[in-house]
Amino acid sequence: MHRLELFLIFILNNLLYGNFDNLCIIDVDECANGIAICGIGERCVNMEGDYRCSPICPSGFRLRNNSRPTNEVKEHCEDINECLLGLHACNNLTQYCINTNGSYVCETRITTTRIETTTSSTTRRPFVGSRYNKVQIPRSSFVSY
Repeated sequence: MHRLELFLIFILNNLLYGNFDNLCIIDVDECANGIAICGIGERCVNMEGDYRCSPICPSGFRLRNNSRPTNEVKEHCEDINECLLGLHACNNLTQYCINTNGSYVCETRITTTRIETTTSSTTRRPFVGSRYNKVQIPRSSFVSY
């Protein structure tokens, strides 16, 4: 007898007599066997006893896993912030990085030289009681009622 036939007889005997302890579970890789059905833009991820379809993220994005307490996996692609992570090629001395959706751009730093001149002036106020600062008001300026 072939090994496969012996294995099948072993499985059938254990199932027939209710002895499930001797059965070993062999994971079938649905992804490798081509059994899995995933949509366009998805890749197959094999799991023990099952598989799941996960999005394929384009360049500049990474897979984000939002696992739920119920073991439900919600995955989506999120933008990689190359500027924040230092994954950019901007010259930090002359440029600054701006993150964009799926990429980044380097903008030129604009530096201006600002020269400030400070002048000081002294304002001299006349002493009110001084005999030199008397102001005469002509009598015609008075209004009588």
